Amino acid sequence: FFPKKIEDMAYNFRDITEELRDQYSLAYHTTNKTKSGAFRSIKVESTRKDVKLKYRKGYYAPRG
Repeated sequence: FFPKKIEDMAYNFRDITEELRDQYSLAYHTTNKTKSGAFRSIKVESTRKDVKLKYRKGYYAPRG
């Protein structure tokens, strides 16, 4: 957001507030205790067609 004048900042803050209000966070805790260092895929799906999902495609397991 790059307002051209100070008065535009109120619009920018409103837009940011609306965007943040529609975001959700999900947490994941694996039950796989294997410490292989392997890549583990993650897939997130929604039954709603009007949402945009942003998520990591996976993570690396700890080595042990």
